[in-house]
Amino acid sequence: MNAKSAFLPAALAALVAAAALPARAAVYAAGLVQARLTTGRVDRETPIATDPTRTFAAGTVMANTNNGGKDWNGTDWSWGDNMSFAYAGEMWMEEGTNYVFGKWVSGWSYLVVGGTVVIDNGVWNEFVASNYVAAATGWTPIEIRFGHGTGGAGLNSGGIFGCGYNIKGRMDYDYFSKGWGGWRALLDPGDGSVLRAKYSDADLMTVKRLSKDGEDVLVTASFTGLAKAGTLSAFYGADDGGSRSNAWEACAAIATIPAGDTAEAQYRVPDVGRAKSIAFRLATTMQTAVPVQQWSETFPVAPRPTVIVVK
Repeated sequence: MNAKSAFLPAALAALVAAAALPARAAVYAAGLVQARLTTGRVDRETPIATDPTRTFAAGTVMANTNNGGKDWNGTDWSWGDNMSFAYAGEMWMEEGTNYVFGKWVSGWSYLVVGGTVVIDNGVWNEFVASNYVAAATGWTPIEIRFGHGTGGAGLNSGGIFGCGYNIKGRMDYDYFSKGWGGWRALLDPGDGSVLRAKYSDADLMTVKRLSKDGEDVLVTASFTGLAKAGTLSAFYGADDGGSRSNAWEACAAIATIPAGDTAEAQYRVPDVGRAKSIAFRLATTMQTAVPVQQWSETFPVAPRPTVIVVK
């Protein structure tokens, strides 16, 4: 070997992931699928995810108003006689945590979490609270339906929200009606950290290759089918945070991806340091303003390569 040459031991190779690394299969929208069903009381049978009226909303919008509510696209949905509003998706839950769900609406309510019926109430204007203890940490299926015959519908006068939850064990009406004691509306803040619903099975992002460059990580990726520009971000830390941005130790926005198709290119994630895991998220919008995101798998970050100079 030439005296000036250098090499990397196989155990410390710069490559931290193989070629053609897959993105996660689905694109998720923040919030829930919303459908408007023209039946009185609660429609428990119509599939929500395939109903022709379906759209995406931040959460249980129509439970929180009696004057109409707006989805992400700004479309005003109004209550009418003999009408049901239905929602479906997933809620992030922590194993062993007691989630208390409450409703106070002028209409019928039906709520199913993880396959368990939590609320089944046919008395209008009645406050109801019931609990669900999460069996595992992760995304849990959730379905909420509200029915209305005639007269008033949605949020009762004087309430803060019509459908809410808390993790502090509060089950009393007074705290619910004022939003005290940890009660919050069953809505997502817009980043998919509380509620999410599958938007499509399209693959908007393909991660091809990862490598180390000192304390930085280089990621090669391509993008396709973006209706609007998106943001590519890296999330990293000692532990795998999965597909929740607030579960990672650190993050960095590393590139703005233009709309349309983008050829394979390399992007740099600076100062990853001693992180053991890294994942990538593409965040963009679909339709008019529906926030969606696609996550890559989580990849291990190899130790920093050591260059050995042989003289």
